[in-house]
Amino acid sequence: MSPAVLLGIGAVGMALLLFLVLKAKVQPFVALLVVSTGVALAGGVPPAELVDTIEKGMGSTLASTTPGTGCSRSSSAWRSAARCAPGRS
Repeated sequence: MSPAVLLGIGAVGMALLLFLVLKAKVQPFVALLVVSTGVALAGGVPPAELVDTIEKGMGSTLASTTPGTGCSRSSSAWRSAARCAPGRS
């Protein structure tokens, strides 16, 4: 498949994602999953490999963002608890 066709598929996918989230009010995660599946199929990913591809992509993204999110949440909770501790003004 030519690069121009793949860029077109990607552009249509992004437009569809924006439409689903902003106008149709579909939850962003569901819209991203639906659009990414459609883009992958249109881009030539075999249906048999689709689940593995999505699983690997989402797994690596969650693995890289979760520690940072967890640390920032726990440090925020610790700071707010320290501010609200008895005897502190």
